[in-house]
Amino acid sequence: MFARDALRRSAVRGRAVRPHQSPGQTYSRAADSGGIGLTSGCVGLGGATHADPIGPPPHFVRGDGVLAIFYPVSGGDSSLHQLALKGGRWVDTNLTAPIQPSFVALIKTVGFVRPGVLASVIHPHGGLQEYALGLDGTWKKTSLLDGVSAPAPHPLRWPTAFMRADGVPSVVYADVADFIHELAFIEGRWRATALTEPASAPKLNGTAGPAAYIRADGVSAVVYCGENKRIQELTLVNGRWRQADLSGEAKTDTFGYPFAYVRGDGVSSVIYVSGQDRHIHELSLAPA
Repeated sequence: MFARDALRRSAVRGRAVRPHQSPGQTYSRAADSGGIGLTSGCVGLGGATHADPIGPPPHFVRGDGVLAIFYPVSGGDSSLHQLALKGGRWVDTNLTAPIQPSFVALIKTVGFVRPGVLASVIHPHGGLQEYALGLDGTWKKTSLLDGVSAPAPHPLRWPTAFMRADGVPSVVYADVADFIHELAFIEGRWRATALTEPASAPKLNGTAGPAAYIRADGVSAVVYCGENKRIQELTLVNGRWRQADLSGEAKTDTFGYPFAYVRGDGVSSVIYVSGQDRHIHELSLAPA
């Protein structure tokens, strides 16, 4: 867990931050009654249709080195799309058959690269559907819960996916009661583990989802806002998940829905927007 004497809290307040831009590069937003358009300058990327405004779309470099963006679309299309950068041009592909529009519009997708596939995109609609790009270049849809004894995901809590420090692919999600669970891909199949209940950890504080990453010290960690309105951390240590109250260790009563990553200076960082003061806060763990 985060050591009490090493955990630091800070807040960013009172100044505007401009995104880094290369010479000649511009940022723009296109919008109309149909939704938000994905654009590069004033030109639509690859003929892409309008994406539903549910937060930043997942984007990562696939196993074959192709940069890809994934986003859901509702309305007449009702599907999951991929924007792939190939040969210097963006190519838009519809990955799915039509599915229920109301769910597509409200649920955030997540993605990562795991062994055996070039890309894996997880969508909670219908019970954790995976759209996987195989090594043969074809997309395949499967349900991660098929043959697994695990509760269904909450329809409005987005999951998270990452490669754990031990090399195991992991999908973490909240069920309809807001308890957090993990699906880990071990020995060729998905295995379910309850995370919050065995660790006596608080349930998720609704409307969002957990975040997962590998800390700078090599520990696999899941962070989330608990129902007690405090930032919680679940860490995998010696094969067991353990809980820590990061807000308590940092002696702060601010809370929000966190994002976690390792900074360039080797500091483990948990970022969130406080519901009290509307500022961006950081909980940081310096290297030992």
